[in-house]
Amino acid sequence: MSDFSIITQENLRRIGRTLSIKKGSILIVEPGFGSWENGIVDAYLSFFSRPFLDDNWLSVKRGEKKVYGETHQTNWEGDRDYVLRPKREPTGDPIHDHCCDLFERMVVGSYEFKIGFQATVGRSVFAPNGVSLFVPKDASPRPAFCYGLSQIIEKINAHNKAKKNKQFFIWETDIGRLADYAVEDLRNNEVFRKNVGAGMEADRIYEKI
Repeated sequence: MSDFSIITQENLRRIGRTLSIKKGSILIVEPGFGSWENGIVDAYLSFFSRPFLDDNWLSVKRGEKKVYGETHQTNWEGDRDYVLRPKREPTGDPIHDHCCDLFERMVVGSYEFKIGFQATVGRSVFAPNGVSLFVPKDASPRPAFCYGLSQIIEKINAHNKAKKNKQFFIWETDIGRLADYAVEDLRNNEVFRKNVGAGMEADRIYEKI
């Protein structure tokens, strides 16, 4: 069994059937919100631990439960949202900067990699200028992370090279470190739990303003 498969129109139905019977996960790696068609400077990664495919539409099934009379969403703990972007510099706004500092992130050179809550429950499985990867249920997601990160980082580095921004290169040796960071968190949830809590704390701070 392969560690992962690149999702294409040709294998879409086969992977959809596998997800419905044997399960598995999907990792989508695409340009981030600060990028544009010919200038990829950051990356956005979406990990779905128990997705379904209907043609090219990816969806996840979330549930809900009542806690002290309030409705809470469930079945989101295995999904992740990742952002790889140039390190944020202090803005001078003490409240904003404090809220940003609540989150843990991994720094590689001039970039930071942050793990967060995955709010998406439905989207196209294909991403413009990106790559979508299927990981079988019993396979480690690390090779998929390494491959997806290498693909998008190659584009980031090409843009920075063209702009002569050498300080913003991400080296090949960093790819394995980023993948290890993501996979270790999928195993123990430590960074994810901290950053979900940080997001809730930041919301509370802004509600008081």
